[in-house]
Amino acid sequence: MGTGVNERDEAASGGETGFVGAQSEVKVDAKGRMSVTVSAQQFLAQNGDNEYFLTAIFDAEDEQDLKVIRIYPMSVWLSNEKLLLEQKEFADDAADILFVAYYYGHKASIDSHGRILLPARSRKELKLENETAVLVCGKGPVVDVYTIAAHNQRLQSSRRGVYHKKRRIGRIGFV
Repeated sequence: MGTGVNERDEAASGGETGFVGAQSEVKVDAKGRMSVTVSAQQFLAQNGDNEYFLTAIFDAEDEQDLKVIRIYPMSVWLSNEKLLLEQKEFADDAADILFVAYYYGHKASIDSHGRILLPARSRKELKLENETAVLVCGKGPVVDVYTIAAHNQRLQSSRRGVYHKKRRIGRIGFV
């Protein structure tokens, strides 16, 4: 079962960068290399990076339920890392976040065929080998990689009450 997201990018344009967001279905091959759409490559390149840190994140309160691999431009990851390493008030939390990020993560670049190698531990836990994934751009400077099931779950959750959510957000000028 698909996501309703076509192979082509479903992009919204605007803002000074000319690119706000997109969702695209992509393939992950048996070796864990994931195709990265041209628009996702352009989105990631906005920071001038050509190297990335990829790691699993827990995108819900259920810490046992790993659902997303996040692709950080290296400059963004290094900024996060510095922030966490310098953290005094929440030093134990910061250390735990880094421990998990390093366990599930690695550095990678997009190859000449437009693919990036997903971290072995992350893709194994998400069962993302020889599967379809969904790239989601536009949530800050990162790209999230969802399994089809996790994407569909997030979509259904987001759709609940969307009319009322839009009305509330309309109070701050959203049209």
